Amino acid sequence: MEEEVKKLLFEFSKQDEIVNQWLNTPKWFFDNLTPLEMIKKPGGHEALITILNRIHYGDFS
Repeated sequence: MEEEVKKLLFEFSKQDEIVNQWLNTPKWFFDNLTPLEMIKKPGGHEALITILNRIHYGDFS
């Protein structure tokens, strides 16, 4: 996984277990794919970064 993604995730939680759980749980906003599955798709990395930034800055729209 790219360092940018790891850095954003560890801003939310410093606990590996929580980060791993988030990465391996399907998300409705990724059409029920896990973030790890999504990042492998074309445009998935950008979609993941966008979601993480929206969560980070409180944009839940």
